[in-house]
Amino acid sequence: MIARVDDVPDGSAKDFTYQGQPGILVHYDGEFYAFVNVCTHEGGLCILTGDVLTCTLHSSTFDPKTGHALSEPAPLESSLKKIPITIEDDQIFAT
Repeated sequence: MIARVDDVPDGSAKDFTYQGQPGILVHYDGEFYAFVNVCTHEGGLCILTGDVLTCTLHSSTFDPKTGHALSEPAPLESSLKKIPITIEDDQIFAT
């Protein structure tokens, strides 16, 4: 289990580990999304800042719903790798 639904209010994110890699669970616009939290530029971690995921190293931004890069220096054709999730009985699991 990554988290309980109530542990991650809308507009927030939670870090977790997925298959030995950093992951980020995002609750955005009423939906949950999860990604491998490794920036496509130089591997920095991202945080949710308003309406985007922002790399803490060089400020590349990513769409919190799709993981697609929105600004450089991350390659604009790149995306954070999606992690499939399921929600059962108010618990969120990586699948």
